[in-house]
Amino acid sequence: MALTCRAARDLPYAQADLFALVADIERYPHFMPGWRAARILARHPDGVTVRQIVTIAGLRQDFTTRAWILPPARLRILSTDGPFRRFELLWRFTPRPDGGTRVEGTLTLSLRAPLLTALAARLRPDLLAAVVAALERRAAARLTPVPRASPPAPAPDPS
Repeated sequence: MALTCRAARDLPYAQADLFALVADIERYPHFMPGWRAARILARHPDGVTVRQIVTIAGLRQDFTTRAWILPPARLRILSTDGPFRRFELLWRFTPRPDGGTRVEGTLTLSLRAPLLTALAARLRPDLLAAVVAALERRAAARLTPVPRASPPAPAPDPS
């Protein structure tokens, strides 16, 4: 059984800057909840292979992912290793008219162990929301907000 959750947030930062924060997978242990380690094993023309260790509800999970890095709009992380029959995290970064960016994450999980599946189903509403909130905090600490676009000036009074 696959579990899917989504989270989105409009943030006042440039698309390329937010993309760079998420694409820097080796830094996840510094700000993502539950990440204990992330080490690049191989670099590819379109991405990286990463060994990751995360802790979810006290359970340590060690697995390898393949990330397709498609700047500045998409990042796709996929695994069928470790506890996962399927792990797919898709990030999308869409520029907004005000200069900010809409960040959307979609996480799809299918786990090998029934206990982990039950735990993930219970945590599902919060899984990705916590990751997006961590990204928002990291962006606030590291990035400069884009200047807000000024509203159009009112038309002159014809009288």
